[in-house]
Amino acid sequence: MKEMSSQKKSPVERVGITELIERTKKLLQHKPQVKFLEVACYWHLTEERRNHLNQTLKAAFSDKQIFVFPGSDWNHHSYQAASWNEDTLFILLTKCDYEQQVEGISAQTLRKNTDTLRTIAYATYETL
Repeated sequence: MKEMSSQKKSPVERVGITELIERTKKLLQHKPQVKFLEVACYWHLTEERRNHLNQTLKAAFSDKQIFVFPGSDWNHHSYQAASWNEDTLFILLTKCDYEQQVEGISAQTLRKNTDTLRTIAYATYETL
């Protein structure tokens, strides 16, 4: 992550859930061995949003086991094992628009934190 902090990252691409599902299905056409989908979300993931994402993906991929994690948690418990795992498709998501204002936190600190989250997601993507 530190090495990539100074690198210019690709612009954030907006993808809705329908397009995410379509792209995932396309990827899976060439990966019949995949049994699991692990989704790492690099934002504050509420339980409600996590459940919604999980249920939506389960409806689209009923033949797969679906796991949705906050990105920071996923990086701590699953990242090291991920690179050699061909049974799992890893989906890394960031937000296009993070909160700009949070009471008690300066705009500069928020910007720095969201840049860090995006860098962690990018570094994870690049190394997998």
